[in-house]
This record gives sequence, structure tokens and C-alpha cells, in this order.
Amino acid sequence: STAGEWSNHVVQAISEAITLDGDLQQVVLRVMSAKDAQTGEMTAKWEFLDPQGNPLKPRRPAGVVLRDLQLLKPFFYLSAVRDAAREFQPRSTFWGPFLRNPTIPDDVRRDLEADLDALNAKVIAADDKLKDVKQRLEKTGGIVSIRTTDAVAIEAVPGKARDLLSRAQVSVSGRTGARLPMTRHGAGTQSLSVLFLFESFLNSMLERIYGAGSVPIVAVEEPEAHLHPAASRALWKAISDMPGQKLVATHSGDLLARVPLANVRRFCHDGTAIAVRQLQAGTLDKD
Repeated sequence: STAGEWSNHVVQAISEAITLDGDLQQVVLRVMSAKDAQTGEMTAKWEFLDPQGNPLKPRRPAGVVLRDLQLLKPFFYLSAVRDAAREFQPRSTFWGPFLRNPTIPDDVRRDLEADLDALNAKVIAADDKLKDVKQRLEKTGGIVSIRTTDAVAIEAVPGKARDLLSRAQVSVSGRTGARLPMTRHGAGTQSLSVLFLFESFLNSMLERIYGAGSVPIVAVEEPEAHLHPAASRALWKAISDMPGQKLVATHSGDLLARVPLANVRRFCHDGTAIAVRQLQAGTLDKD
């Protein structure tokens, strides 16, 4: 919308899709979807357009240019079913990156792992049954060739910092002070936790994964699900503070009451199609 708004990195990444609109650079992407009459499947077609609406023919395959655009504008969708048990798994899309390859300085990591070894030794030494198991397992050395000293180790505590993180779980304390795992809380609290986990992902991991200059498009379905009306009203600020462009689908009048009117779109059936309606500028005065 303004001259010089795009960095050199952005311009270089998608130069083949850029055209001029007066003094401003622009990218026009058309997506069409239709049902294939022969196969019965939905097919999609993606095209970059020139100012006259004609398809461009970039030097590289259009799919490669599209991929570069999607790295700059990654799209994320949060469905109405935001299950903390699934989203806080070590391999989940938003929680997993925080647990993998932790950026702990080497000197701190060595100190941590020395402390873990010492803690593990204390745990084993405190339980006679485990000491007995260790001693009997060491008898293996009388039959097959193994190390003569410290041949058997029992890891009650993970010895590596990254292994310890892989088992991390989130707990939340209620007003009574009782600390419960996130999955033991109500559906509303779980839903909110996934929203804010996603916000952390955008703030901390987006550029690491998608590259510098990435600005997301975020679609959130019914963020008010399972929430008290008062909580729904407070939710809009949290959503609007998230990075990038937000597309929010809601049935909540409480949430909608906090959204600026210029940001509201109403979808309704208009014959055989869906019409999108909005208030035009100047329709309403302050009163």
C-alpha cells in the first residue's frame, strides 16, 4: 500500500510474480476450484496475473514461485476442536518445535547434564531394589564381554537435556492452588491454551521455520467455543494482538460486540451463491 513497504528479501523471493500498479508493486494470485466432471473430484488451479488479468508465465515453474510466496505468507488454520491432549504432544506442529533442538549454551548444557547424572545416582542409591537389579545385571560380564567397570546404568532421570525436554508437559494451577496437567482442565481452558500456544509459535518459531519476513495468515474457527460469555468478550484483544492477518469465524454475539464494525463480514446465501456483506464507510456516525 506504500512505496518501499516490501524489503529486498521479499522482492527477490517473488520477483517473477510482481507487476506494477502505478508506482506500487503488487502480486495478484487467482485461485479457482471446480468439480471435475469426469472424476468427480475437486480440482484447484493457481495463477499469477498481470494488471490486465492475464496469467503470467514465470521463468521458474509456477509451483516454485507459489511455494516462495507461501513461505512469506504461511497459512494456518485452527479448527473449533482445539484439543490440548493432541496439541501438546512432542510431535505436534506448534508444541514440538519448542522441544526439539533446544538452544541451550554448551556450558549451561554440560552443567545441567552433570546435575542430572548426580540426581540419577541419588535416585538409584535410594532404592535397594534398583541397586539389586543393577548388581545382578552386571553379572552379564561373567558370560559375555562387556565393560569391566560401570557396565550397567539405570536411567531413572534422563541424562541429556534434550531428552528431559521431550517429556515436558504443561500444568496449570487453579485458584485453589491445585496444579493439574492441561489435559485435566475444562474444554474452555484447553481451547484457550492451544490459542496461546499458537501465538507463542508465531512469535518464537515462525521466522526460524519459514524465514525472515514471513507474515502469517491465521484462520480461527469459533474461538469462543466452550467459553463463558465474559471470557468471549475478552478474547478479541488476544486475537487481534496475534501477528499477521486474522480470519475469524464466529457465532458469538459477545465476541462480535468487541470487533470493530469495519472488520465484520457477513456471509449469507444469495440464490445459488454466497454473498459477502459489510458496512460501507460513512454508513454510521458515532451516535
